[in-house]
Amino acid sequence: MVVLPEQSKYTTEMTLRPDDPTRIDEIYAFVPALRRSLRLSSAARCAPILGTDFIQDDNSWLPPNFKITFLGRKKLLVPIQDPAKAFNRDSYIQPPTGFPGWPKYGTGKWELRDFNLLNLEWLSSLGAYCYSQRVFYQDTENWIVPALEAYDRNGKFWKLVWLVQSPIDFRGQHTLVQIASIAAVMGIDFQNSHITATAESPTTIDADGAGSAAGPVPAQYRDIAAMTQPGSLAHIMK
Repeated sequence: MVVLPEQSKYTTEMTLRPDDPTRIDEIYAFVPALRRSLRLSSAARCAPILGTDFIQDDNSWLPPNFKITFLGRKKLLVPIQDPAKAFNRDSYIQPPTGFPGWPKYGTGKWELRDFNLLNLEWLSSLGAYCYSQRVFYQDTENWIVPALEAYDRNGKFWKLVWLVQSPIDFRGQHTLVQIASIAAVMGIDFQNSHITATAESPTTIDADGAGSAAGPVPAQYRDIAAMTQPGSLAHIMK
């Protein structure tokens, strides 16, 4: 759910992802001006998410739609934020100065980690697509992908999706967890010199309803069955 800026407040998108990787996701968006949710077309894979530099396929993509090639194992220097500072938006550079979303000095450390590089090429038999190929940097230890390169239809480098992570306490372990450990996200459009940067404060919910990471989960969000269904979008502005 978007909380800032004010003109976009309460705008929310929900993606329901089936266990079967060949099935198309179900996408819903809550529109504050209409005070109701709309079901979006899952075929609009290249549509921007809420007017940002991210597209639907940056959030969820179907492996069967791509030819996947292993490019090898490489080392990449990545930032790991201090948990005490990671989920504070003031820990990141904001406009109008500097590089939006870049971690500020003293908010974390950099680690040289091993990554698997996977190249995804869109299957042309499926029709037109916005990218000719995408390169995923997959951490060999936790399988998290903190960096994703995207190339335009002519094969020229276009965008980078970059995730800044922070360890969280999850089920008695101090660890990195996909999604929950993401403290900042940047969608960087190098061809148009534009950036969408977000600072996040996630909370994970265990099966018993207990919260971790950013603190206790408010009572209205502990009903997992209700909060993961499209009908829950109707409660956003209440």
